[in-house]
Amino acid sequence: MKLPRWLVIAMLTTSVLSVLAAAGWWWVTWPERTAREFVALMAAGRGKEADKMQRQPIGTPIHFWSVMEADSWKDSQLVPSSRTPLDFLRGRQEFNVLGPDDQFAVERGVVRGLDGAWIPIK
Repeated sequence: MKLPRWLVIAMLTTSVLSVLAAAGWWWVTWPERTAREFVALMAAGRGKEADKMQRQPIGTPIHFWSVMEADSWKDSQLVPSSRTPLDFLRGRQEFNVLGPDDQFAVERGVVRGLDGAWIPIK
């Protein structure tokens, strides 16, 4: 039995759109998933593993961000900041943890200080 052309085209279009939608959802939620993983590692006291989530760009000064003890991280509230359309395209989002002075940004799976510097972990 031969399927009508419109049905074949509709099924192919639906398949392609579902793959694109899944990829878009993954890209948009990537920073929040990374930030939650970072906070969970810090709350568990696994700073060495959290340190691997960061990359220090060459020539970037070290950002001495106040790293709290694991007990402080357990009570942390991960509050995402609003994003611009450019942030969506770059896979970037800023987060507040425990207060306005404790902020970091996540860009494509890498945790950084807001000035783009590396956050040293104890």
